[in-house]
Amino acid sequence: MVGDETSGLYKPAPLGGKLIFIQFASLLFSFSLTSHILLSISSTKALAFEVGHLGVRVNAIAPGSISTPQFNRNLQALTAEKQAAFETMVKEIYPLQHIGTVEDIAQAAVFLASENASWITGTILAVDGGLTTN
Repeated sequence: MVGDETSGLYKPAPLGGKLIFIQFASLLFSFSLTSHILLSISSTKALAFEVGHLGVRVNAIAPGSISTPQFNRNLQALTAEKQAAFETMVKEIYPLQHIGTVEDIAQAAVFLASENASWITGTILAVDGGLTTN
């Protein structure tokens, strides 16, 4: 514990816990947000506010395109021309010029659940290779 314990500002929370939601990276830069999308974004922040006094941290991960078995099957089902077009598009819209892996998302979740993120709550972390900077 750091600080003046007598002030009451540094009391440890009574319960604790971590909630991590997975949201869509497109929510962070879409100009045509529906009420459902707005609810998804605001719910992370609102829930973080509501349960923070219990020591519960609430965050979300907004992944970009992720290489999963289903993603890869869908990509393989495309014609060679469309696969090449997809690869070109990825290099153009992702500053890191590749799609992510399941491990990228897992590492972000491990970080948000760790004590290294003990003062992070109400955040939507874009794990998207820079897609939302474009």
